[in-house]
Amino acid sequence: MKTLWQWRQERQATKKTCKHSALESEDIRSIIDQMSEGFLRLIESIEPIKKTMMKNLLNYSGRRFRCKFHGKPVEGKIQVEHGYVFLCQNEIDGCRARNKLGYKYSYSVDSGFDEDLKIYNVSDFALLMTAEEIEEYKDWQVGDKITKGRDVFEVIFRSGEVVILKNNDGLAEGPFTCDEIYNDGGRLVAEPTPESDDSVEVSMAEVAEKLGVSVEKLRIKKE
Repeated sequence: MKTLWQWRQERQATKKTCKHSALESEDIRSIIDQMSEGFLRLIESIEPIKKTMMKNLLNYSGRRFRCKFHGKPVEGKIQVEHGYVFLCQNEIDGCRARNKLGYKYSYSVDSGFDEDLKIYNVSDFALLMTAEEIEEYKDWQVGDKITKGRDVFEVIFRSGEVVILKNNDGLAEGPFTCDEIYNDGGRLVAEPTPESDDSVEVSMAEVAEKLGVSVEKLRIKKE
């Protein structure tokens, strides 16, 4: 039979165990809450990084492009004037650039962000690159296909200089830096721009407008 002293000792031990368990539960819940908050902050911090990564077209003056205007395939060159991007081409007339780079028409898309292109019904936009530009390219973006030897990878994540790839088996590889991928032999999968003969198509009216004379006064001299 237990004495009164033994009974009190066992009761106190039980209380301590329960109190300790309660503290442990509170500590665990606190740690989980902190981890959850930290993870959410990480996710929230990635979103603005993605937005800053999205490029406009203000730095691509003179670059060739391919896209669709209202579903119609178009190719041409980018012109930047007074902080606005103009898509110069021979198919769709829009807001006129002062210099249409030898094309018939120009079409303004503000700064050329993705949102701007959507507003102006421009889809499937792509910059056309020369073979030299493809060889030097290492500013990997989400969706880029990268070849290395016989393997082809897809960029599925980019934040700052951190890149994660998806391999042929659908598995993620990384993280890598942009330079790591390039120095390891990674090259962009892209079709080089066909060589241009640099010929420029100009109408008599455009020549007259540039010279400040009427079309009737123009005389074409054979050399």
